[in-house]
This record gives sequence, structure tokens and C-alpha cells, in this order.
Amino acid sequence: MNKKIFLPVILILSYSLGWASFLPISPIRSSDDRDISRGPRRVPNISESLAPDVYQNAGSHPGALFQLVRLVKNQPTPVSGLRITTVVNTRIGLRKIDLITDTNGLVELPSCESSNISFQTQFNETRYSISSRSKFYTLQFQIPCKAKTAVIFKEDSSAGQVIAIHQVIQRALITLAQVSDLKFWSRPIRFVFPADGDYYNNDQVSLTLGHQWDVVAHEMGHAIYDQAAIGEFGGGSHKIDQCYSYAMALSEGWASFFAGWTHIDLRDRDAKFEYLVPRRAPIRFENVPSDVCGKSTNEWRVTSFLWDLVDQNQDGEISQVATKKLWDDLLNARVGSIKEAADQLLKHGWNKDQMIQVWKLNFPQEP
Repeated sequence: MNKKIFLPVILILSYSLGWASFLPISPIRSSDDRDISRGPRRVPNISESLAPDVYQNAGSHPGALFQLVRLVKNQPTPVSGLRITTVVNTRIGLRKIDLITDTNGLVELPSCESSNISFQTQFNETRYSISSRSKFYTLQFQIPCKAKTAVIFKEDSSAGQVIAIHQVIQRALITLAQVSDLKFWSRPIRFVFPADGDYYNNDQVSLTLGHQWDVVAHEMGHAIYDQAAIGEFGGGSHKIDQCYSYAMALSEGWASFFAGWTHIDLRDRDAKFEYLVPRRAPIRFENVPSDVCGKSTNEWRVTSFLWDLVDQNQDGEISQVATKKLWDDLLNARVGSIKEAADQLLKHGWNKDQMIQVWKLNFPQEP
């Protein structure tokens, strides 16, 4: 059977299924990130019952083969790791089937008996959930049997925004699973959308917009920082280019580092964010502007320092070690500043001369 599918929006070529798609520390456990995005501050009313925005038929199939994608600037991105449930008619009666979209957003049912199949999922997993202020979001959709179907979410729709949050979480989970057994993640994290601001507080991530991947990942970074007991939180508002407390610079800097680590290629010579802090966007952390506070009480430079320890771009520093070592050495460290974090790394055998070099490069106003 020829399993190539050509859609007006989506080009799917051959791959594994025959297809390939495009590709107690401190008592304060919160962040006040009012400077972080231009998201709306009035919370709109959004239904917790979600549906796809577009369906595209792509040919026949003995059972049902479908792909979930979200459009990002009109380019399709696969929705992986989404658990969905259906009930199908079989020769012996009704049967519940639990499925999960693969890395290409694909799901296949080898056979089906009815003309249409209904699917649903609730965004309530063991480690995380995505909800409004009151209810978990639920996705429901129906596709034809004996067909190949593309299930499409637009970037600016309610469903597309929730799917975008799911995609950030999934990408972060995959990255974390490469360096950790995830046992540190002992409490579920609740992602609330839409909220009146972007911030983290006691296992809850509040978000104004789902498609701002770097903002979503930054706030998730706070939750991971908290559960992994990496260090202290600082209280109060902050601005990314100014100096404030050691603890706040560390917690905010780590959160942005987490966003970069989970979403940006470590070889990128111009590593930067897209939506984070619009008044200074794009936030480049391979090349921090000279007007940014040059001390270790600045979050932007903390992000750059951590990135320079593990990145694979040679730009003046020579320390390039595995992110797993950085993770392992800071897990449960409960440090109060980036200086304490650096000392912790030295205790675990990091090269002192290289550490000094990276420090001087990123904190020019400190010895």
C-alpha cells in the first residue's frame, strides 16, 4: 500500500509507520513575572470542551490512521505524547482502547467497524494537568473509519493554545527523561490557562498565552526548580536587565536556562528567545548586551552562565559538559545564589580554571 499523503497544508513522507512528518528551601515558592510577556491581563471566557479546528482527508486505510498537528506560523508541528481514548465496536461487543500519539503525532487503528470513530482526552496526567481556573480541559473529536485524516489545530484558537502548552510540557519531559529518572517530580503541576498573568506559585503555573513557548517553558522551569530543590526563590517583581537579590537572580535565571535547554539546540550560535520580555526581545543569552547589569544578581547573566557551562558553541568559553552532570550536581543542592551553585559544581569535580573563565565572561562586574 502506498502510504504517502499529500495535504494542502501538511506534507507527510515515508517513516516508521510508513510516514514521516515534519518534524524546604525558602518559604517563598513563587515567581512574579510581570515583565515577562505582553499577554492579556483580562481573562477571557473559554470553554473547557475543546475541538480541532480543521480536518483534512488524505486517502483510504483498512482501519483508521490519523495525525494531530498544530500550526505554528502556518507550519505544521506534530502533537506527540497525547493520550486519547476511544470505544469501538468489535465482533464481541464494545471495547475501550487507550492510545497515545507518537513522535510524529500519529495514531493507527488497524481495523474499525463503524463509519466514524470518536476520541476524547482529558488534560489530567499523573505529573501535570492543563485546566481553566475551575476545570480540566477536555478534547473531543471524531474521524471517519477506513481513512487517513489530518486533525489540525490553529495557533490562535483555544484548542491550539492548550495544545501548545501540552507540546512545551512534552518536550520538557523528553529532555528531563534524558538526564533523570523523574523521581524528583513528586507533585503534580497544574498549568492554568488563561490567567491574569504569567507566574508560578506553589505547584501552579499560570499562563496568559499558550503559544509563547519560551514563556510557558520559563514558568515550567520554576516548577521544576522547586520540585528538584535546586535553590531558593526570591520574592517580588523584577526586570531581566536589572540587578536585585542573589536568590531571585538564581531562580529566574535557572527558569530561563530551563526554557533554553529544553527548546534550543545547544549548538546554536545565536541562542535566543522569541516572546520572553518583549521590551528587550529577542533575549539573546549567547550575547548579553553590555547595558545589562554585569553582576551575579542579574537573571539574564545567570541564564548565560549556565548555558555557557553546557552549550556546544565555542564563543570564548571552553567549558562544555553534559547537561546530565549539571542536573545531577544541582539536584537537591538548595543553593541561595549562582555563586553557591558554582561552588557546588566545583565540589563535584568541575574544572576550576574553566569555571573562573566562564564566570568572568558572564559577570564582568565581579571578580
